[in-house]
Amino acid sequence: MIYEQERFFSKESLSILEFDDEDGITTNAEWDSRIHQDDLIDYLNNIQSHIDNRTPFFENTKRVLSKNGEYKWILSVGKIIERDNSGDPLRIIGTHSDVSLNKLKEKELLDNLDIIIEQNNRLLNFAHIVSHNLRSHTGNFRMLLNVIDETEDEKSRDECLGYLKTTSNALSETIDHLKELVDIHNTII
Repeated sequence: MIYEQERFFSKESLSILEFDDEDGITTNAEWDSRIHQDDLIDYLNNIQSHIDNRTPFFENTKRVLSKNGEYKWILSVGKIIERDNSGDPLRIIGTHSDVSLNKLKEKELLDNLDIIIEQNNRLLNFAHIVSHNLRSHTGNFRMLLNVIDETEDEKSRDECLGYLKTTSNALSETIDHLKELVDIHNTII
């Protein structure tokens, strides 16, 4: 089985995790023991898929424990270049790349996306509130203007004009409340 075989790491690959040749990471088991538990199964499955000829190469990103005790995100890409007569791997070549900065940027982008989605949902909610409140006032204006147009009685018209003033004041008050909501929201952000 491939995991019983010796593994060779280049100086560059070891230096990513702050190791050197004297640190003695020479087997697959030693390497695998440094992989974060949450990432290990996916990593092993990716390699096994390649061993079983289901993929032309393996590629996996996982957290690997460095010499200083911190995890780094490492991208491993490899390919079996030699098999024995029964198809078992004899030789695999591959590369390791530190993609920790990329993962950090990806997390920042996802966090920003979450914020944008939340703000967008708030904006949609605010738009529904504004639409509802303004629609109510415009409906009142339309109805009162129709009554004024259809009424010939001066007293009824004067009464409707009073209602128009009341509706206009209510609209102004609604707009002021909506502006206060915007100001409060902008202060929170």
